This record gives sequence, C-alpha cells and structure tokens, in this order.
Amino acid sequence: MCSCSVAAVSPSATGPFSETRSIGPPHPSAKLKLLEIKGSSTGWFGTVELTFEYFGAWPLGLKDLEVTPVMDGDFCEKAAFNQSVPLPNYAQGSLGTVVARVDADAMYRRCHYLYYAKEVKSKQCRTRSFPTAKDSQSILLSELRHNQFSFTVSD
Repeated sequence: MCSCSVAAVSPSATGPFSETRSIGPPHPSAKLKLLEIKGSSTGWFGTVELTFEYFGAWPLGLKDLEVTPVMDGDFCEKAAFNQSVPLPNYAQGSLGTVVARVDADAMYRRCHYLYYAKEVKSKQCRTRSFPTAKDSQSILLSELRHNQFSFTVSD
C-alpha cells in the first residue's frame, strides 16, 4: 500500500497538495495464446506438447510473472472405457511461455479442452490475480497427418 498526495507544479510555483490517498499495489494479468503444438514419442501413446505464450502489459517485465495455466478437459468425441479426459502436466517454458504435456491419446480420441491462465503472480509486488472465464479459449486436439497436428482454437 502506498500513501500519496499530488500537487500541480509550474516553473514559478507549486500548488497545494491534495488529500492523501492510499493506492494498492498493481495486479498483474495475462492471457494465454497457443503458440505451438508438437508431438514426441515419449510415453505409452506418445505425448502432445502445447506451448502457450502469455502477454501482459507489466512494468516489471515477464521475468517477474508466474503464470499458472489450466487446461480443463471438456469431453472426448471417441469414448474410451474406464478413462476420463486426459489431463496435462505443466512446466515453465522459455521466458513468456508455459508448456502443457498431455498423452497423445487425447489427440486420437478428439478431446476438447478449455485453456486459460488460472492465476498470475507478481514475485516483486507479491500480488496475484485470477483471470475470468471470458479469458478462456477452447481447443480440439484431433489427428496427426503428415507430421502436422490438426487442431481448432476458438474463443
């Protein structure tokens, strides 16, 4: 919390100071954007790796931010008995990115996900924000053809 008062200043004089006001620390925000999808042969069925980029006009820079992503499994078009929608694991990527890894089974089953930044923290300000549902986007992971993933992103 910062207590501040302001005054008008000119080359010849300074005006009276305003009442003191308390100003809280800024709260960061970021929206995820799908940057890249690629596959690897790790795991039983292989792995789909989704790289998300996050943006935010944050004066302390991206190094100050910690972004916690979420990919909520909505449903899969092809049922698999005794299995739910595969959930991803997350890792910090290069600066300004976060990576989600999910079993390639999600691709073969044509799974739909909602993704968004669940929480955005500022290390220096020690503040955090929770983006709203309007910041979520959906993605359908579908088939791999000629080493290219077929996917659909929508707001």
